[in-house]
Amino acid sequence: MKRSGESVLAFAILLGFGVLAAPAFAQQDGGRSTDQHLEFGVHGGYVFSARVNLRATCTDITASGSGCATGEGLPFATKAGGGLSVNSGTDFGARIGLDVTPRLQVEFTWDHSNTRLAFRDEADRIATITAETSSEEGNTIVNSGRAQGFLNIYQFNVNYHLRKTGRLVPYFGGGLGWINFKNPPVFIDAEPPTEDTTVVRLASTNSFAFNLGAGVKLHATPHIGFRLEARQLFSFYRATHNIRTFMNDPATGLPSGTLSDFDANNNTRQRSIFTHLAMTAGIFLRF
Repeated sequence: MKRSGESVLAFAILLGFGVLAAPAFAQQDGGRSTDQHLEFGVHGGYVFSARVNLRATCTDITASGSGCATGEGLPFATKAGGGLSVNSGTDFGARIGLDVTPRLQVEFTWDHSNTRLAFRDEADRIATITAETSSEEGNTIVNSGRAQGFLNIYQFNVNYHLRKTGRLVPYFGGGLGWINFKNPPVFIDAEPPTEDTTVVRLASTNSFAFNLGAGVKLHATPHIGFRLEARQLFSFYRATHNIRTFMNDPATGLPSGTLSDFDANNNTRQRSIFTHLAMTAGIFLRF
């Protein structure tokens, strides 16, 4: 399913829940009260991830100017169009909010998204990839045969409630924070390694992000409620990829299995924009 189809389906599911719940809650008294100001909740759901610009920008920082070239001999992870890719996956998290006014709320959210990370090659294939070290799945190439890693998402949000009290309270809002790209795969372009074997690692992982969202809170009592939400995040990925090769053993002249010393001249910076549509449901307590 394409990203646009996923987004439409996700919003339709949220809207459907809201429509079904409205008759049961909208006309009943009770529910949300202005006597409680602190809100704590947990939630889970699914995150649909995609890269906005299909060909990520790779900024060269090597003296020779070859770090982002498209010629043969360079790992695809350093080429324009290569670099890190984020898949869709499950999500769970927690949030704490404080009512500034009966309608206005500030909150901090943390999400752990099991969105596997991989290196992507949009156009070129590297002939030295072997079945023993890597596998191809669509346009994704990773070592060990599978993608790995996850995202930790931290956001400070402001939400506006369309009703001060009642059982059914719609809201919308937005915020900003950062995303931590954690434990991505390591790219190795040959097995067994030779002196020219390339190893690519992600060096820096925190990226600025902002979001826009909307949802509905269903208050069973003044202290307990349920929450359905759709939140669209945009993360501005800025990271450095370490590029190293294997060292030769001076005694044998063969690769020793030890990576060469860190050399900033062998690194490249990747810039890209990722979108993360999070569809979540949860329970919260008000105090």
